[in-house]
Amino acid sequence: MTGRFLPADGRGFHGNGNIPGTKFLCLVCTGMYLISCFVPEAETKFLFYVPFTFTEPYRLLTAAFLHAGIYHFLFNMLSLLALGRDLEPVLRTRRFLTVYLLSAVGGNLFVFLLAGITTPENTAVVGASGAIFGLFGALLAMHKSVGNPTSGLLALLVINVALAFLSPGISWEAHLGGFLTGYFLLLLWLPLIKRRMRRR
Repeated sequence: MTGRFLPADGRGFHGNGNIPGTKFLCLVCTGMYLISCFVPEAETKFLFYVPFTFTEPYRLLTAAFLHAGIYHFLFNMLSLLALGRDLEPVLRTRRFLTVYLLSAVGGNLFVFLLAGITTPENTAVVGASGAIFGLFGALLAMHKSVGNPTSGLLALLVINVALAFLSPGISWEAHLGGFLTGYFLLLLWLPLIKRRMRRR
């Protein structure tokens, strides 16, 4: 249910169903996708490129708003809408955007840290997948905190991880870095969120 996380005893998190942050992110990604279709140089300027990590660090974030083709774009936007519908009403917009943006950066930082080990040192990355996996991580932490079943979410996560390993060109490093960032951010915030809910 949208914006509602309930354990067996009936206590839980309740949201109001509004998702302005999710819609904003979708609009930005859509705008960047259209721009890159007509101005291909934009993708080159804003993708994450490991050798430029220190000289152009903004790429750690901007790459999360670019996509390599229509199917990549559509899959990530559908995932963002589905996860945002559940998470944003509970986290509220500011924290939701923070999870998304820091998970995007965390995912690309993992690519940087593992470059030369699991990937070439001149690796380039685009896509919101690191940020999306950060939302997965936050949602998993939220469900676990109230005792909700997580088997369905874990199964979906396993499928996505398997696809990342089996499909060439998909960065599992970005997925892992994003997931860990979102998961641990949510754990840090849980006491504050629970306190806010008890005051309602």
